[in-house]
Amino acid sequence: MAKRTKAEIEALFRKTAHDVLKKDLSSVAPETKFAAMQVASVDVMEIIGAMEDELGVELPDSALARVESVQDLVQLFDDQQN
Repeated sequence: MAKRTKAEIEALFRKTAHDVLKKDLSSVAPETKFAAMQVASVDVMEIIGAMEDELGVELPDSALARVESVQDLVQLFDDQQN
């Protein structure tokens, strides 16, 4: 699968998060932390799983503990594509 840009990964996050959470996150800044968005960790894991499937990338569990924001997640997916 072709490498996605960070903007494409962020757009995929927003679409996936909308599907999972049934909330519009289009106005959320990338540096906003999931806790500030009141997103439960189980929901974050569901979003990540769906994104892994879509992107054909599996994120290492050890790296997931450091993911606190949309920006962190986008960067991690971008790093794993390489």
